[in-house]
Amino acid sequence: MALGSSPHPSGLNFLSFADLGIGSGFTLNYNCADKTAPVYLCVGENDNRVKVSGTTPLSRQLDVLDAINNLEKWGLNIPVWLVAETPGGTTRKSQVLQHTCHVKPYAGKLKISSFQQHLPKLTYPGNGKGRLLSEPLKGFRYFIYGGRLETDPVMRGFDCTSFPMVLFSVKKLPSPGYGKQLCETLVSQKCDLEALTRSRFEDLLRLDAIPNGIYLFFSGGHVLLYNSDINVIYEFNHGGFFASPGWQRPMATPDLWWVRKLDEKYRLLFT
Repeated sequence: MALGSSPHPSGLNFLSFADLGIGSGFTLNYNCADKTAPVYLCVGENDNRVKVSGTTPLSRQLDVLDAINNLEKWGLNIPVWLVAETPGGTTRKSQVLQHTCHVKPYAGKLKISSFQQHLPKLTYPGNGKGRLLSEPLKGFRYFIYGGRLETDPVMRGFDCTSFPMVLFSVKKLPSPGYGKQLCETLVSQKCDLEALTRSRFEDLLRLDAIPNGIYLFFSGGHVLLYNSDINVIYEFNHGGFFASPGWQRPMATPDLWWVRKLDEKYRLLFT
């Protein structure tokens, strides 16, 4: 949150500016000595501005996002200030606050290949710290955590669970929010491959013995997606996104693994 300090001699005092989250907008606290003057938020440049008087946090959200996007200062601090223009031609300018930009939004498709090829490369924020994507807003999906815009480029990505959540457009999971709950949300199919040991699981993948289809694998500590037709595993892990031949990827121990088959309606997302 950007915060102001002492009152400004212009009579336009900019107190604070903050992201309330996607679906809630941006809050601005200010006061202007001239109550009739329209007030504008300037983002980084005088001509990159948004009218804020007569708006609400949500009604101004798209315009503020556009103004921030225009600068392309992803994850960096930018100056923001207010101006008020009177009918007589007098311009009042507030003090300048600093606002941390959100990270670069995602403009690609929700497909594995799009995640794989995306630049800048999507990160692995850490287990339990994966970010989600917002609904599309004017062609962009924004990285969010707890609904709020992500501002740290290091956290611009998914963990093992948020990756399939985003891919399959799952907004939230019931507690505790692991692979089992994801499978239940997706209404996946059991395959009589329950509580597989590491050696048994690796044998199935090495022999390409899992019937053709698209799958979700989960253990107590990880979630994987799998296309049996080509014997390839997809995941977010340390280092970001990985696509690995099934026979080549070692499985964690002492975890046991469960296999669930996904509905073919998700097939296009695996391309």
